[in-house]
Parts: sequence; C-alpha cells; structure tokens
Amino acid sequence: MSKRLEILSPNMFATFCIVVLEESERRGDVIEDDELYDLALELSGENFPQAEAFCERFRGFIEMTFRPEAKKYVSNESGRMMFHPALFEAAACARTRKNGRFPERPFFKQVTELAAGKYSDFTFDV
Repeated sequence: MSKRLEILSPNMFATFCIVVLEESERRGDVIEDDELYDLALELSGENFPQAEAFCERFRGFIEMTFRPEAKKYVSNESGRMMFHPALFEAAACARTRKNGRFPERPFFKQVTELAAGKYSDFTFDV
C-alpha cells in the first residue's frame, strides 16, 4: 500500500467492526479476507477505496487492542469482549502510515483525548 487510508465515519466503522466480530464469534473462527472485503464492499456501497480502508483499519484496530496501552479501553468482564467507543473512533479517523498501520503513540494519544472528552461518561457497565 502506498498511500494513507481514507478516513471513515466512526459510526459506520464501529458497525462494521461489530458485525465482523459478532460473525467471527458466531462461527468460532476468524472471517477470511475475501469475506471481510465483501462485507466492507457492501457497507461502502461498492466504493473500493473505502472498502479497502474498512478492512485495513479493522486489522489495525484489532492489532491496537492487543497493545498494553489498550488495556483500559477493552473489557472482558461480562464474558464478552467490549471496546471503548474511543477505540473505534480513533481507528476510523486516525492518520495512518503509508503502509496502513497506526503509529502507536499518536493513536493512543487520540484514544485518551476522545475518552476524556467526547466519551467522558462512558462506562463498561452492563
């Protein structure tokens, strides 16, 4: 990949992530790349660059959730993985490197700012 990824609507991106994660959980396996891309194409209205951004940002989102910095933004206490909305929004909007990956420090700085500002009242209470 030679360019930075298109910025996505945080709500659409969160919806995409939730659909993919729920389908993976239902199957008990990871969704294959071709199916992931098909879901992204459907959500993007056949917009190929946007579908690519959905897929690559999703992969980056998942990668970031395994970083130690993400620990306070991911919960598994209810027996189900839950993610802070600031993670979804940052993954939808954060600037990427030219290889499509998120630079960790700026990504988590944006997550922290979103969590403290826009999502200051969010809790993982179920």
